[in-house]
Amino acid sequence: MRCSRMSPPASPPTISPWSIRRLSTSRAIRPAATRSAAARLASSLGRGLWPPLLAVGAVVAIAELAAFLAVREMRPDAAQTAAYATAALAELLFVFSCRAELHPAWGLPRNRHLEAAVLGSLAFLLATIYVPALHDPFGTVSLASGELGIVLALALLPVLASESLKAVVRRRVG
Repeated sequence: MRCSRMSPPASPPTISPWSIRRLSTSRAIRPAATRSAAARLASSLGRGLWPPLLAVGAVVAIAELAAFLAVREMRPDAAQTAAYATAALAELLFVFSCRAELHPAWGLPRNRHLEAAVLGSLAFLLATIYVPALHDPFGTVSLASGELGIVLALALLPVLASESLKAVVRRRVG
């Protein structure tokens, strides 16, 4: 008796091991499956978005470092909290700026869900800074008004940089 090679069922309505094998070796799928993760991410973001996103990330890092250094001179134990608050607040503000590549943030229609999410995140940020029971778990201290002013001013830098860059690009384009 000869062992014959198994063949797939005639036309199964469900996915079988044979159809999975056939799909995995398909030439139509192979190029997408072999692309690197960076290439897939670049194509989903668009090639032109990498430089501005990297620039804004650098501005956030510089603002965070500046907050840390400025507050460290005033009150060393609050420097880490100021850096944390600056980074978090900068991202919460930047989310409004990155909703459109070229249009100004204030010219876009309102997104109440986004606004609610940002307000909830802002409430959590303030709670981690000003609720004493959350100081130990999050490693924070309360910020004085002068320290909070530094945080607010520096957290605005990424948004200002992004909106300025968009204005320059708008003028060049048209």
